[in-house]
Amino acid sequence: MGINSFRQSAQFAPEVRRTLFHSDPIGVSAGSANPRGRAVAVPGGYRVTGHWFFASGCMHSFLLHGACKVFDGDVPRRRPNGDQDVRIAYFHPKSQVRIIDTWNVSGMRGTGSHDIEVEDLFVPEEHTFSALDRRARVTGPMNRMHGFDLAGCGFCCVGLGVARAAVDEFVELAQVKVPRSSSELLRDRPLVQARIGEAEALLRSGRALLFDTVQAMWQTVVAGEFVTERQRSDLRMAMTHAAQSAAQATHMVCATAGTTSIFNSSPLERYARDAEVVTRHNQLQFVNYEAVGRTMLGLESNSPLF
Repeated sequence: MGINSFRQSAQFAPEVRRTLFHSDPIGVSAGSANPRGRAVAVPGGYRVTGHWFFASGCMHSFLLHGACKVFDGDVPRRRPNGDQDVRIAYFHPKSQVRIIDTWNVSGMRGTGSHDIEVEDLFVPEEHTFSALDRRARVTGPMNRMHGFDLAGCGFCCVGLGVARAAVDEFVELAQVKVPRSSSELLRDRPLVQARIGEAEALLRSGRALLFDTVQAMWQTVVAGEFVTERQRSDLRMAMTHAAQSAAQATHMVCATAGTTSIFNSSPLERYARDAEVVTRHNQLQFVNYEAVGRTMLGLESNSPLF
């Protein structure tokens, strides 16, 4: 869930795919699609310099990659529509890349989303692919979906999982906790009963909308078609709603748990931090609703995620 290495590998020729993805049992790449690198064309490939943020999984992946703006000398290489060309460069072996310990955060610490950096590194042409051409060498339903959309599904599902764990943890707590200001168990208090019901509704509704939207897109790609811009907008809405609703559900049960949820010994303390960090991802922030609304009103989304 949330790992796009299979889709990335489909961009390469079979022999390159074997070198990059099949030479290790893990075969997983981590990096960034944000074009913060500079790739200067040279015979046989590119000289790449760049610094990328949020390379989640970089400590455990076999490969690292980064998006780069392409230059011919000092001149930006332009595509027919005037946009500067952008390529995803794969750094093999991984030891050529510097991992910078920057992921010192309040939640989602286990992702290890550190910075990565290369300096004047030669990358063969065949170890790169266009970030702007969305057609893979290997066809199939998954490769008819946009990489941002696939990644976003994984991100918001993390939030749903956190919320599920938080609600379940609270249900167990409510069976045994008697607050100091009360003589009855948490589970016997009407307000607590209403809160857990509301939290469950938030969690399930977010999940249901996401799964319903993904199912509609899946039917489209299985039929051999590419998803529409409206479908992508619907998915952006569903992913954002899932993450935001999951965070609301998590915070709701943590607040209802009282002081229990503020101690490091309680899983609820961690769930609250993790749920909040999930909603900070650019694919899941509340502002994404603006792009969805613009699409619904017949306007351009004005979002780089579309």
